Amino acid sequence: PALALASQFLSQPEWVRQRAALAAIARIADGNAKAFKSQLGAVMPAVVEMLRAVRHPRVVYQAVQLVGRLAENYAGHFQETHHAAVVPALCALLADGACCHRVRGHAAAAVTSFANPQACTPECLAPHLDRLLESLCSVLQTGSPAVQEEALGAVANVAHVTEADFSKFYPNFMPGVKGILQHTAATSRQFVKLRGRALECVSLIGEAVGPEMFRAD
Repeated sequence: PALALASQFLSQPEWVRQRAALAAIARIADGNAKAFKSQLGAVMPAVVEMLRAVRHPRVVYQAVQLVGRLAENYAGHFQETHHAAVVPALCALLADGACCHRVRGHAAAAVTSFANPQACTPECLAPHLDRLLESLCSVLQTGSPAVQEEALGAVANVAHVTEADFSKFYPNFMPGVKGILQHTAATSRQFVKLRGRALECVSLIGEAVGPEMFRAD
């Protein structure tokens, strides 16, 4: 009954009801993960619809948060069965420069959860790789430091999962990631987390592409 009511709220036009429905679905998924797994296929089309940037930012934010949580709760199964709908929707948010910064940052964090190397296979990302990395590149170029942080984590996980397939994107990302390290003050508290994430990203990218390509950097 609770899930049916939440689904009903999702179809209503008021953003408050839509947001409440998404929050309720998250609670149901957390509280009874085993039973909810069979309902994923029925629920996800409506959730993906809520990821559209034309929605109220709080609705989109809540939908992104739900996607990230489902990717963690149903690691492996969620990535395999829902990548075709979820990844393009997240890419659209990442690429939208007019989108709320907090939403873009949250979308990057959701990609990090989705592309968890222990749950995501290269096959789940391969069909979306060009668009996904193009979108993350856009975030690194135009996002605030906090949003860039999340994007670096996403790039690192995507590189880790795709390994050799990431090689052709290496020239697009490594100069920018190195630039963050070179142009942010090592002693500034404002950039501590950003620099730490950039170092982690460089390490995982280097591991993904191998020593031959990484040596020059």
